[in-house]
Amino acid sequence: MYAYFIDDWVYNNHHRKLDRLDLVLTQKGIQGRKIKLSRLHDLGGSIKDCLSSGIKTFVAVGSDTTTSRVLNSMLKDNNFSFSFACVPIDEPRAIARVFGYGSMLEAVDALAVHRTSKIDIGLLNKRHYFVTAAVF
Repeated sequence: MYAYFIDDWVYNNHHRKLDRLDLVLTQKGIQGRKIKLSRLHDLGGSIKDCLSSGIKTFVAVGSDTTTSRVLNSMLKDNNFSFSFACVPIDEPRAIARVFGYGSMLEAVDALAVHRTSKIDIGLLNKRHYFVTAAVF
């Protein structure tokens, strides 16, 4: 089972894309819990609730900001192993490209076949970053 963390601006600005995402996930037989993120949402509490119910795959739905927010919250307490994915809805989508897909449909296809790969994550000032390029 999956946990989808959907940013609140996706509900407001991209409801047609979100409906399309629901349809494609249903067609592929992918089920999960949908969690709407707002400014005051307790993301850490939602993650702990998902872990206690046996969810091990977490999906950020939105842009790079959403992905970074969810991943940083998950890595604060890294005493557990998990799978992480992102479904890009809007620009920027550089993190989705790190995972190997650039569109919503490509991300759903990767979820459907359980494609996994390891990625490099850096830590700077107590925040986690995707390491995609370094300039010296």
